[in-house]
Amino acid sequence: MQKNPNVKILVSYHKPSVLFKDEVLTPIHLGRALSKEAHKDGKVSDEEYEWLCENMIGDDTGENISHLNRYFNEMTGIYWAWKNYDKLGNPEYIGLCHYRRHFIFDEYVSNFIHRKFVNYYPIIENISKHYQSIIQIRDFNCQDYDLIIPKKFKTTNNSCHSVYEYFAYNGQNTQALNAIQDKICSNKGLQEYAHLAKNLAQKQSFYPCNMFIMKKELFFEYCEFVFAILLPLYEEMKESLSSANIWQKRELGFTSEQLTSLFIERQLQKDRKYKEFEVSFVENPNNAKFQDMLYQDTLKKIMTRHKVISFDLFDTLLVRPYAKPIDVFKHLEESFGQKDFASLRSRAEFKAMKTLNKKQVNFDEIYSQMPNRFHFLQAREKELELQTLYINPLIKNLCEMARSLGKKVIFVSDMYHSKEFITEILTKNGICDFDKLYVSADIGKTKHHKDLYQYILKELDLKPEEMLHIGDNKFSDFENAKELGITAFYLPKPMESFLQDYPKLKQLYEFHSNNLTISIILGLCLKKWLYCDKDIVEYWSYLGYFYGGVICYGLSKFVFKEALKENLKEMIFIARDGYVIEKIFNLLQEHLATEKIQTHYVQASRSLCNEVFGLDLMENTSNRKAINLILSFKEEIEDFKVITYYDLFLAAKNKS
Repeated sequence: MQKNPNVKILVSYHKPSVLFKDEVLTPIHLGRALSKEAHKDGKVSDEEYEWLCENMIGDDTGENISHLNRYFNEMTGIYWAWKNYDKLGNPEYIGLCHYRRHFIFDEYVSNFIHRKFVNYYPIIENISKHYQSIIQIRDFNCQDYDLIIPKKFKTTNNSCHSVYEYFAYNGQNTQALNAIQDKICSNKGLQEYAHLAKNLAQKQSFYPCNMFIMKKELFFEYCEFVFAILLPLYEEMKESLSSANIWQKRELGFTSEQLTSLFIERQLQKDRKYKEFEVSFVENPNNAKFQDMLYQDTLKKIMTRHKVISFDLFDTLLVRPYAKPIDVFKHLEESFGQKDFASLRSRAEFKAMKTLNKKQVNFDEIYSQMPNRFHFLQAREKELELQTLYINPLIKNLCEMARSLGKKVIFVSDMYHSKEFITEILTKNGICDFDKLYVSADIGKTKHHKDLYQYILKELDLKPEEMLHIGDNKFSDFENAKELGITAFYLPKPMESFLQDYPKLKQLYEFHSNNLTISIILGLCLKKWLYCDKDIVEYWSYLGYFYGGVICYGLSKFVFKEALKENLKEMIFIARDGYVIEKIFNLLQEHLATEKIQTHYVQASRSLCNEVFGLDLMENTSNRKAINLILSFKEEIEDFKVITYYDLFLAAKNKS
């Protein structure tokens, strides 16, 4: 901002989303006057409405047309800014963007975003810290320009040969579009736009989204032009618009993009100084950090209306370091070399229920259905659970919030472990301040069958509406509780939220959903993410933990296995690439080796290594042994689907 004069960019919202708010970005709630009515994405709840009111200005104060938002889209926010400019502090420049569409001011980055929405908008997966940095205006000097605009959108991007076809493709009526030329020609003050409006419907490009940053005087000129056409058009069309469906009611809003485009084209004809930027499209505008904040704000209000706050345990308060719970059994199978344990253990619980004719069985009853050779793993399973289960910080905060409001806090779980064992897990993790713990294995009733809820209501002498239950299972924690009149709140599993925020890791998991190593790596990444408040700010920390560590582990494990196979007594790791590999190698030795292999770290340049080992792969291919060695550990690292040294060597081999 040191380079720039006073700039305000309105960020338009119609529902809660990640909040962009600083001295430049100014969130505005569009259509606040209609907040209780359905919009294109459904209805806004009371809690969501309160959040919008608390965190941004509304377009319904002073002189406004907020009540026309279902017809005018973001233009109600532009109208409000025009008529209430002093409330923005009379900025020298004014702009508009959207909650999921922003100018990408970092042109270096935008050149590397190749995935496009409708072959135009660079697609951003979610709102990360990195994304927030590339849409900051601070490194761009507004004073050099009269207006900042989006790059032109070509209708042919959508296989449409004209604006008219583009409207039809999007299911929009064209009455307003067809009327623009007549409106301009009949208004003496707008004659300078007449030649631009001619054959408007047949044009093949326009400036989209009503996005811009303009000098104050240009903004006022723009508003006088646009609303001199839009408002009379609305008066003529309001009867037909009122009976249109939710999508087609927005005809004037879509038509306003063409008016904005005409205004921009006219300014460029006047040799205004301008700059074009890419406009982003955010696939998921609600990242997990924002969602948590919204959960906490919402639940705080809901908690005040209830006597007892109930929490589910597993995958809600307690988290396992695996991609899915069944991988606990896989981990035991691999650690103790017990083939078929995982599949038999996962089936044993249901087998015990059927054999004993019970809704819920306990830990001993499950293992009674297992072959004798696996019985020693019963104690090992409890040890592993006790060692690895940890607390979800979000739920811990909610428990503390409930306590601070003077509410009773209870935990309710459909679980085969005993109450005593779960209490031990909670105590180990510092969770001691609660009133009751209800475990289905001890009581013989379950949330799944609803009778555990009924048992709790009776024991605590509660009316259903006096209890709030929070959990991750849509059926047993949410739907069943609601059927009994209990207030229920669904919270997604931590792993679901994590993979939603990191689509590349989600792809990795989906591609290797049965791979225990991948499951544990994702589980560890999840724990890191949760304990960084779901916001790993420092880029290199994120890259190193989520990707670099994974690659180095794969390579180190390969080297370790080869060393054992060759019965080596010593290993030399060469600087600098070998530094981390040696560290991991020795960690593996601590856990897995019966006899220690002595390791050495030697400083040597890469060019020296190339001379010694003849690894100049770009020039000659005589050293097939080296290439074959690299290819041999392909299986160890190919799971990770990121660029590795293997990829680089393979590329070198192919080129040579």
